[in-house]
Order: sequence, then C-alpha cells, then structure tokens
Amino acid sequence: VFNVDEAERKGRESVFRTGHFIGKAPVTVDFIYLDKRLVKVFLSFDGRYLDTIRDAFIERYGKPSRIVTDISEWEWKTVNILIMTDPGVGSLASLTTTEYFQYREQLKKVRLEATGNRQ
Repeated sequence: VFNVDEAERKGRESVFRTGHFIGKAPVTVDFIYLDKRLVKVFLSFDGRYLDTIRDAFIERYGKPSRIVTDISEWEWKTVNILIMTDPGVGSLASLTTTEYFQYREQLKKVRLEATGNRQ
C-alpha cells in the first residue's frame, strides 16, 4: 500500500508520486497514468544504490535482455524496463508500456506538425 500525492495532471496523463524502499534503497516513485490506466512507473534514486536496485530487478525479472556499462534493459512485447545511472541525469529505473511509448511518439509528431516541422 502506498500513500501517494497527485504530482501533476497534463491532458490525458496523471502522475502520482510517493516515497518507497527497494531493499534498503530509498526511491521516489512516479506512477504515470494515461486515461486512468497505469502505463509507466518511474523510480529515481541515489546512484550508490544502483546495484541494490538492479539486483532486485534481476531477482524479480531475471537476467536483463541487454547490459551496456551502467544501463540494464529488459524487453518484452508490451513492457520495457530500463535501469541506468548518468552523472548529468542521476539514477533511474522505468517500467514503460508499449502503449505509452506509442502515445508519446504520436504526441511528438503532433507537436512537430503544429510548429511546421515534420520528421
């Protein structure tokens, strides 16, 4: 059970935020809903907990599909998980549905067309 606060609402998207722990690692969790359906979970955390977070995901989901330096990625037909750390960005993990990827791509196209740019 989470105690969450609505962090923001933009059009079809709603974001709810809470604090949580994965093992001993404190994380901030954003639950992103599109039309009231959960489509993305975004976690941010201190980089010193990267191994703790990654180990918890490996225990739950098995070996990543791909590992490149400090990036671990799991891919399935409808969900993608990414765990990474970057000095400029921080450390994060995201579980994202294909539906949300497609929605964001469509939104990007609409915005580009509105400004007169086309890809």
